[in-house]
Amino acid sequence: MDIFNEYAIKAFSLDGKVPEYQLFAGLAFYHTAQFQEAIHLLNGLNAAELSPKYQIFRAAVLADMYRNIDPVKSAHYRKLKAALTTNYKASSYYKTVLQPRIEQLTLK
Repeated sequence: MDIFNEYAIKAFSLDGKVPEYQLFAGLAFYHTAQFQEAIHLLNGLNAAELSPKYQIFRAAVLADMYRNIDPVKSAHYRKLKAALTTNYKASSYYKTVLQPRIEQLTLK
């Protein structure tokens, strides 16, 4: 994951207008437990510019980060993740693809 973190942050620094670069940089900060930076980048995204899978990924990670910081915001992002997975019929995709990736990003 270290190489992911390095390149995600570099890509975002080279072109901060690409929403996917911002998402990946936010995920890199999440992985390294730099939650304020991660929250800043992930909340700063215009989710409508992301593909559905990345919208769900963003909402799930924000829900996790806010869990101990702000339970109300965490609940908001959990509901958003649930709505997105329902709207895009992506429950199976979330469970088999995204959830394992989020678990990989979470520091043990």
